[in-house]
Amino acid sequence: MEITIKGLKVNYIKEGPESNTNILILHGWGVDHTMYKDMIAELSKKFTTYAIDFPGFGKSDEPDSSYTVEDYAKLTLEFIEKNNMKNVVLIGHSFGGRVIISPILRFHSYGCTVTMPPQWKNVISPK
Repeated sequence: MEITIKGLKVNYIKEGPESNTNILILHGWGVDHTMYKDMIAELSKKFTTYAIDFPGFGKSDEPDSSYTVEDYAKLTLEFIEKNNMKNVVLIGHSFGGRVIISPILRFHSYGCTVTMPPQWKNVISPK
């Protein structure tokens, strides 16, 4: 799927049933949302799950100039607003976690913020 934000086409996926909780996965530097396909498959069993490709990654447009962390955070906030997402859980790995803790997103309450540990599957489906 694509959405236009700040004049850029941003690639994303949305999977899972409509639920009261929306999960948004923000990828790390140098990868795209496809790295998290197993996590998306697991989370989307119960939750509406989104994953975006930041501008310059995956199938999203390349920005005309360098983006700062704040630029990525503003884009994330606009993505959330354009998709009318409520009760958002933000999951970020590496750079995605840095975007989550930026002041722009810290001052918006989405219910919960999570930085993904390397053993994410044990957290979601403990043995």
